[in-house]
Amino acid sequence: MESIIDNSAHPCNDFWQFSGGKNKSKFLEEQEAFRIIDLMTDDLDNHLEAVRGVRDVYQKCVNGQLKFPEYTLAEKAKFAAASLEDLNFPIQKDDDVVKDEAKFHTAVARLYNVLLKIGSYVIEETEMNSHGGIWKFAMPYPTFFHRKEIWEAYCAITKCRTSELPPENTFKFKHGYARDPQEFADKVFFQGVNITGMQILTPFYEGDEASKPAAYAAFLNELLETVMFEEGYKLPTCEKFIAESFPLVLNKLIVDTIKQNMTVYNQWKEQFFTYTALILNEAKSFVATSNVIENTEEIMGGMLGILERNRFAFFDQQRALSDEAFRGMALDMDHPRSSRFSNNLVPLVAEDSIFDHKGQRYIPKTGTRAFHTYPSQINFYDLGYFLFPLFDPSFPAVLALSSMGAMIGHEIAHTFIRMTKFSKAFQDNRECLLKLYANKCKPGDPSVCVDPVHTYNENVADQLGTIWAFSAFKRLESRQDSGKFPKTPALGKLTNDQIFFLNFAQTFHFFDDWENYDSNFDHAPGSVRVWGALANMPAFANAFECPGKSVYNPEFRCPMFVSDTVIDRDLVQSAN
Repeated sequence: MESIIDNSAHPCNDFWQFSGGKNKSKFLEEQEAFRIIDLMTDDLDNHLEAVRGVRDVYQKCVNGQLKFPEYTLAEKAKFAAASLEDLNFPIQKDDDVVKDEAKFHTAVARLYNVLLKIGSYVIEETEMNSHGGIWKFAMPYPTFFHRKEIWEAYCAITKCRTSELPPENTFKFKHGYARDPQEFADKVFFQGVNITGMQILTPFYEGDEASKPAAYAAFLNELLETVMFEEGYKLPTCEKFIAESFPLVLNKLIVDTIKQNMTVYNQWKEQFFTYTALILNEAKSFVATSNVIENTEEIMGGMLGILERNRFAFFDQQRALSDEAFRGMALDMDHPRSSRFSNNLVPLVAEDSIFDHKGQRYIPKTGTRAFHTYPSQINFYDLGYFLFPLFDPSFPAVLALSSMGAMIGHEIAHTFIRMTKFSKAFQDNRECLLKLYANKCKPGDPSVCVDPVHTYNENVADQLGTIWAFSAFKRLESRQDSGKFPKTPALGKLTNDQIFFLNFAQTFHFFDDWENYDSNFDHAPGSVRVWGALANMPAFANAFECPGKSVYNPEFRCPMFVSDTVIDRDLVQSAN
């Protein structure tokens, strides 16, 4: 912690610089890479063919023997033609497949199956948005460029009935419930997949009936173009490539490594669920004691009800990661990147199917993604959040709650993502936060700024999550010594509250700040997220004794669903 502190910066004026101004490395990425190198050169689980195969792919990557792109355009055309040989592309508006609803939706499902097998971004977006009882099949982006090359390559294989380029898809589609969800899921995944209680959302044309055949034809052609589209994947490091291509195998190897010491593993699991319970209880108390949130059954009662439904996915999916499951697993090692959904998502869907949706269909990676699903209120985390430096069972509560704890609180806060539709308190708070995060621009480049409207959902989650994590720490500290750990002389001068905020800020230094920022990102840069959460929190200013009007103790704040306590003078006088 101490090595990256920049004491030349004052914590009240630039806590971002103070907390990590000397940080020059991508520590999280380095830790992940070292971990994967160890796993790929170890012999743990080598009795499993799938594990040996992944290690072989890694060695080929190290030796420069992997081919990229994995499919040429001609090979993609051949793959698509073999999978869709009975569909006469390019589809035209007079074809039977676009005049019959059942045939059209069957064709759509088959194309999504090919997109899954080819590793399309469409399936990646589908996987990210399909949890908690819903499969929402993402729509493709228009492929207005390279269309000529795509169709020439496809028609060279299939001898298309026309050499004319089909019309671009300019029709509007929206999501709707699949007409025959079981058949759709069977075609996309595998025959007999269990979708009991599941909702399947697929693209539907929202225009007039007369235009429907032309719209359907354009959409099917666009899906084929998406199959053929070269996404321009660039081979990163071999470790990153393995992490992206075989996350399920890596998860098994990491979990099995941890389980070599079951005492440590049990501590890991127990502490995670202890902290989730602590922070969830803080969230409930926060809502129940708010003097701003409407005290009605619909608003406050509803918020407490959906908080109660929150569940937390632990990284150990025992059935999916068992030796038994891996013995029957046939992975495509020839096209690792393109087959990442066949190799990782389909086994999870199969497990979820067998055990009545008690598994998780989210592919847990070794990185640091986390998200909250609606309406199921399930919180998912990548494995990286459970590993050093973000978490370790040896961490005292002050470190665990200021890193992983803040992340847990952040995801729980997404429970209230729709409250601005129902609660005036949330509407007012939103307007305040939009002002708080306004005019936050890249140092030296005022043209690159945070969009407070676009980042609102993440900003309010940062605000609430940090408050709840800190409150959980203070409650725990009142009952036990939660900040005791070996400290350097410099860290020994800091209070536990200061250590909490320091570790919280240093966690954000592991991620991007302004260097790769895009205004379309849902999250603000790390420095803005740290400033927003801490400058708006009186406890931070108290901890560092920040003078009024300093950067981290500003005049303008957004009280998070609490109003100032007004002293009742009559009570004071009567007490005297």
